[in-house]
Amino acid sequence: MAAIDCTMGKGCKYNDVEISHYCVEDNEKSFANIIGCIENILISEIFTGIQNNFLETYYKEFEDDDENKLIYTDIFRDYLETVEKHIENELIKQIPGFQMKNLEILLEERSGELEGEIFEMLSSFWNFNIFKEMVLEYKRMKEGKAIDFSQDILIKKCDAKEFSI
Repeated sequence: MAAIDCTMGKGCKYNDVEISHYCVEDNEKSFANIIGCIENILISEIFTGIQNNFLETYYKEFEDDDENKLIYTDIFRDYLETVEKHIENELIKQIPGFQMKNLEILLEERSGELEGEIFEMLSSFWNFNIFKEMVLEYKRMKEGKAIDFSQDILIKKCDAKEFSI
């Protein structure tokens, strides 16, 4: 098989940065393109607003214990409908012929090899425990119980000449 060089995110309206990805097969190229578009959707202000509004609405309902309340199921279902529908609609706009079912199949086929924040976010769509932890992390942040590393980080502009080899 001949190797194909493809670029993720090509054609996505959110695409600000082109990221090269080396693909061996056409379905790998298609998968890389979809993931690139999803990454761009997830970092968009629109998605961030949708997710933050959702978390803001429901975070007080969740408690950090092993018992799950019945209302969690309804909230999780609402999350799936809200966020997944937005992502699906954006992908339909960006990728000709896109079908969510095909993406679900691709993700299932590659479930053992997928790593990173994008796949953690996607897994919150079908894994309740990951979703619950996301809501609880938001709750800890809102209540000031999360660790804030912002006080421990120093950002300093450096002259490139200081780092010449």
